[in-house]
Amino acid sequence: MRKRAPGRTLKTFLAFFNVIFWFAGVGFLGLGIWLYLTLHDFRAALDHAHFVLPAYLLIISGGAVVIFGVIGCLAIFAENRCLLAFYWFCIICVLAADVATCVKSFLLNDEVESHVRYRLNVTSSYKYMYDEDITEAIDNLQKTYECCGVRNHSDWSGTAYNIRARSLVARGYHAYPSSCCKHNNCSLDLSNSPEIYSQGCLHPVVNKLSFILVLVGWSTLAISAYLIIESFMVCCYRVAVPR
Repeated sequence: MRKRAPGRTLKTFLAFFNVIFWFAGVGFLGLGIWLYLTLHDFRAALDHAHFVLPAYLLIISGGAVVIFGVIGCLAIFAENRCLLAFYWFCIICVLAADVATCVKSFLLNDEVESHVRYRLNVTSSYKYMYDEDITEAIDNLQKTYECCGVRNHSDWSGTAYNIRARSLVARGYHAYPSSCCKHNNCSLDLSNSPEIYSQGCLHPVVNKLSFILVLVGWSTLAISAYLIIESFMVCCYRVAVPR
């Protein structure tokens, strides 16, 4: 006796889930690119290679989902058991990448403060003015978050930049970077000047990075839950498809 074709309701639901799956892949791809570019802006406060793994995982899984979504669509409407099995395997691979991204994001969030404190101290103490890329990154951070130094502006005292700047005052150098200044012209030689940003960069930067990592972590966790449901539906649909 011939096995009955799978129900139209299950097929419709799975097709709908597959469309969402495909758009989620586009979203993951965009989120991964955004995360990579955002972390690059924080290169003065982060070891980029250490924190960029979630961005790579999102980009890879997002690009894979865009391709797998097309395969899923063909498998569903062709009612091909082999294609459905392959589609299920693809979902499991993406699920594994998402879980890894989620776990890595939350682990990085736990160590972000200590990492940022150490990295900012190193870059501001030894690389500012000597490394053009790091100098630009630190200036952008201090202007964007209206901060100066790690804890406060006094952190610039004793840095390689500060020591050299004091010896070159006659050439227009100041004891503090111009990005510490609230306005274009201020008395940067005065450590207690009200025109210098009073707060340090540590907490604003840590809060922003923590928000980004938590956002990525919870987003991938939500998508992982969705993928578990979809993988179960693909299994049910495959069982219903006649051999």
